Amino acid sequence: MKGKISKIFIGILLLLSAVALVVYGIGYEAAIFQIPIYKLLIGAVIVAWIISKICFGSTLRERLKIFLPLAFLFMVFEKEIAAWANLPNENIINNWLVILAALLANIAVIFIFPKKVLKNHSMRFGRQNHIQDAFESNDTNSFSSNTVYIDAASIKKSYVKNSFGETTVYYQNTDLITENENLELNINNSFGETDVHIPADWVVTNQMHCVLGEVNTRKNTGNGVRLTITGNSKFGETNIISP
Repeated sequence: MKGKISKIFIGILLLLSAVALVVYGIGYEAAIFQIPIYKLLIGAVIVAWIISKICFGSTLRERLKIFLPLAFLFMVFEKEIAAWANLPNENIINNWLVILAALLANIAVIFIFPKKVLKNHSMRFGRQNHIQDAFESNDTNSFSSNTVYIDAASIKKSYVKNSFGETTVYYQNTDLITENENLELNINNSFGETDVHIPADWVVTNQMHCVLGEVNTRKNTGNGVRLTITGNSKFGETNIISP
């Protein structure tokens, strides 16, 4: 039921966005409280985006990562905000600085708050689930939450790319492979978080290149499957997790 409501809600937001674009494109000058109709429509979409993150985020950090939509909301109504505040210049601040500040604030939330799942909110906007079942797999995620399931019995090398989002990777059918198997996972994580869940007896070799980010691997305590982690972690966090 919750998934159906989410789809309807997203559909309504997309319709509002389409109407806003048409109104802006034809130059319709109607306004409410001296605010153009198209700005009100865009503002409604952004506010709904913020509400969806606060209400449907499955982790505390997901609920707090609202700085980017807040930045867009400020940019849309910057002229009106300047007028209400009686500021002499309607261009209060450079928009690129606003976006950069919002991205840095979102990254700060990722580092400060733990990733603890809220059981009653397993559905969230922008979440995707993929099951990979080829010899090699490739998955890309941007500005959303993504869960990837990799079949360890058939996939030897996987590629995961995460930008400004959260990606969680799970290996399946781990009981169908022998201890002498060699697997590789290439991760390109930028301005986000990637968590990889593997069995406790797997042996991990970390070959990731870290640039102003963080890569956390647990200690090797077993003598099982050998997993080599390659790729890059830039301004983000990559975690290799075992139960």
